[in-house]
Amino acid sequence: VINASFGFIFRGLTLFLPLHLSTNLGLDVFGLKPVVVGGAVATVALLFGVLGQYIGGELGERFKIERLIVPAGALTIPPLIL
Repeated sequence: VINASFGFIFRGLTLFLPLHLSTNLGLDVFGLKPVVVGGAVATVALLFGVLGQYIGGELGERFKIERLIVPAGALTIPPLIL
């Protein structure tokens, strides 16, 4: 269930969000086209994913996996609501 939640969040950020920002919202930030803004938002989200992988790896080596499952699952709830 947790992996499926992470999968929905990842696909939503990489596929839906840039398209939504460029077509529906038409954001014009710093004079850039909406497509560029959507791609930049997806890039920032993926960079946060890199940081999350590193932090998760460090926590995984320090603590037992059983202690990390519930907090990791709880972290998936806010992005799924958005």
